Amino acid sequence: MRSILLTFFFCATSTLAGFSQSSPFTLVPSSLKPMEYSSCAWGDYDNDGNIQFTDIAAPLIPLQTASCSWVDYKNDGQLDVLISGDSVGGMITRLYRNNHGIFTPVNVGPAPFMGLSYGRNKWADMDNDGWKDLVLSGMDMDAIGHLVVYRNMGNDQFELYDNMTSNVRYSSIDIADYDADGYQDIILIGKVPGIIRHQRPP
Repeated sequence: MRSILLTFFFCATSTLAGFSQSSPFTLVPSSLKPMEYSSCAWGDYDNDGNIQFTDIAAPLIPLQTASCSWVDYKNDGQLDVLISGDSVGGMITRLYRNNHGIFTPVNVGPAPFMGLSYGRNKWADMDNDGWKDLVLSGMDMDAIGHLVVYRNMGNDQFELYDNMTSNVRYSSIDIADYDADGYQDIILIGKVPGIIRHQRPP
């Protein structure tokens, strides 16, 4: 099933657009819930190739100002889920293992992931060892911005490789080998507190 993972706060709107050769984009009726301060990601979590929308009632923690991503972090051919954001009780970042459509929280070691919100999470093999590593951005409980890299060591173990206290808020990230040297690079965008863009008067 080609699935969509959504994290959200409260009612707004959700729109699904389909692409075809005859018409670039058309609205597709769906049962997706309205959302705000949200994130979404596509993934075929059960490897059946179908495009359907059915709530499987996965036991994911409800979050606001959230980010989500699919990843096969353990190289078993099944897509797992990572979510990060504000659970109202605090900031969390949590990984869920996919065992043939059943999602369970992973007790990552040697320490839990840093809880961040108002950011993004991405996966890439940063050290070229064959395991997907986690790059995480966002704000902590003190509204301090972070860019964090966790190295996937296998067996649910993630080593904190770098924590750049960037103080970039409301951030987004992406990963690419921009200089073609064989290593993945990170781009970070967001708001730096105190910097105001002034417009010229007309």
